[in-house]
Amino acid sequence: MLFQTDTTQTQSKYGKYQVKKRKPVEPNLDMLRPPSVVVGRQDEWIEGSPHMLTFWEKLRLEPYSTKKNIVYFALCPDSDGFESMAIDFFNDLSAVYEICLLGTHHPGVAGDRKRGVVPVPLLDKVDNEDPAGRRLRSYQHAAQRLGATIGNMGQEGVYYVIYMINPFSHSSSLLDLSQCFQSLVVAFNTSALGTTFSDKTRPRLVMQLVPVEHVLRPTAFGGYNKFGLKEIAFSVYSKCSMVVERAHQQSRAQDMQSVTELYAPPFVLAKPPPTSIQYSTKNAYKDFPSALEHDVTMHIAYTFSIDNRWAIAVWIDARGEMIDFMVQKAEDHTRQAEWQLHAIKEIWERTKHLCGRAGFSWKFTIGKLGLMFGNELADWIATVNNEENISILALDYDSPFRVSHESDSTMGAESSNTPSSSSGTPTPETFTPGATPSMNIGSVSTQATPKSADIFEPESGESHALLVNHRMAYSRRRQLTSSGILLNQDVAEQWMLPLASAYLLQVPIKAPAPSREQFSLETQAIELHLIHMQSTQTAASVLREIVKQYHSLSYLNTASASSNSRRSNELCIRGAWIKNASFVAAHAYCEKLGVAMTLKVRAELAIAYALP
Repeated sequence: MLFQTDTTQTQSKYGKYQVKKRKPVEPNLDMLRPPSVVVGRQDEWIEGSPHMLTFWEKLRLEPYSTKKNIVYFALCPDSDGFESMAIDFFNDLSAVYEICLLGTHHPGVAGDRKRGVVPVPLLDKVDNEDPAGRRLRSYQHAAQRLGATIGNMGQEGVYYVIYMINPFSHSSSLLDLSQCFQSLVVAFNTSALGTTFSDKTRPRLVMQLVPVEHVLRPTAFGGYNKFGLKEIAFSVYSKCSMVVERAHQQSRAQDMQSVTELYAPPFVLAKPPPTSIQYSTKNAYKDFPSALEHDVTMHIAYTFSIDNRWAIAVWIDARGEMIDFMVQKAEDHTRQAEWQLHAIKEIWERTKHLCGRAGFSWKFTIGKLGLMFGNELADWIATVNNEENISILALDYDSPFRVSHESDSTMGAESSNTPSSSSGTPTPETFTPGATPSMNIGSVSTQATPKSADIFEPESGESHALLVNHRMAYSRRRQLTSSGILLNQDVAEQWMLPLASAYLLQVPIKAPAPSREQFSLETQAIELHLIHMQSTQTAASVLREIVKQYHSLSYLNTASASSNSRRSNELCIRGAWIKNASFVAAHAYCEKLGVAMTLKVRAELAIAYALP
């Protein structure tokens, strides 16, 4: 069965569809340049290259948003010598936070603990309890006591950051510590009931997980301890939402709160220059010329867990000024088709609510992490308004597309079989379910010496957008195979034919030092399929613009401490690039109960957007 996503093409007497062959205005292989970012400096906003973020403190840069004052507590194991090491670690973190002009970062006072570090002694062992369960129960008890203590002595207008030093090695430790933090939040709210804080001045609670190795080993950050501390400092800053007082009360009951919390990032992307200026001498004069009006895009990314019990959705605008997320859990008695439609409707209602706060129209880009097929696409088309400017994509981060470099290719006849177009632009091979498409970059042939213009030699760390010249179908079997599900019997295959397809490529960076961490030495490829759009532009131009925006948004995932070697071109989507999405969804759900996670989901949540 083949689902045809293009239903708007006109009939032609010469064939099923009318096809116009013309040379594209832009090349199919595009190098993507880094976007400009906006930061503060001496009470002004400046715009420049993202490389200046590496030298944040040397350039005396300031956050794009307001400074945030933090009082911190750190829960750590109670062992000989560890408390002093933790005190030194967080003193260094305070120095880095304040040197970067992010605000103040001071230790809190809880009872006889005046240096911010709260050791967690082990409780008495109960029957049939393993050591990990005993330590976890001790953490939860200590978190409840700490929450009750700081609830009675809360300060106005500060952020209480609770550092949970993770001593566990099991895979669900993040979820367990999130539950401990939830116990702390409940105890804090119970103790703070008698206070007279207003909604604007009441203290806020933020959680930050810190692996125990970061405290114990000086080389925990690949030998660059200062870079690692800056990553944590900027992660904590981003998690502290800015409290804004409403200018007027809303009429609806759910909007009657006097204040609202907004995401306040340390830097954002600069506004891109307009590609064209529309003007007319016939129309009446406008107060604001069209040259100052920019299209505003809202990116929505979502995914389902492997067992389809959880759904995660993340929202981010084209500049990174607004970030939000939502986690949904399916009811046990709900059918899968009903649950999928319900989740899509909830995501769209939340989207309209977020965008309704602004007084202008939006363009919407909906990205599904994973392949999308006919039923899910039909649910989206039935949910969204036909008058909206919407693009729907499917993103495959397990793409079979591979790129081989000159140093990895074999000399001789093997390299002479590299496919290429007549213009010298590499293109992927047409593949079957049993074949893997590949592209050879900079291959050397012994039969003939190619011209220099016919060899593509990318530089280390470059990003490229590769738009496929043909419509490339994908199948349900491919999705099942990537999830580890192998079918032994013959089933009716389902195919999807997108409007356009592209690849977002990131060439790896060669580390200057052997101690530098290497996450991947292969060129990363993310496969994007445009399967539905409501626009007057061509599918190729729409997809090209989306790829460029995704590439720009990936720089919001750049930690100010590190160079681009720590950045990957994965989307800035919370938890989206972690394959065990069920665990990530549960983790996000527990944090959602007590604190709004930031979306510097750097793929380490992440996500993409992630806890150092």
